Amino acid sequence: MAGFEGFDVVRRGCERAAVDAYLAALQAGAPVGPPEFAMVRRGYDPAQVAARIAALTSAGGAGQAG
Repeated sequence: MAGFEGFDVVRRGCERAAVDAYLAALQAGAPVGPPEFAMVRRGYDPAQVAARIAALTSAGGAGQAG
């Protein structure tokens, strides 16, 4: 998606490796369920992660199970 520059790293946020793996699967068109990311120190901003997932899933339904 044009314009996406990554997530802010915050004091307490979503586990970065898990988010990266989930987004890669989502963009590859793999059927993935709803995300459940562990909250860790120095993780991705949860609001930004949720917004990115919403944008990807609403843009053609890529990766939605069903």
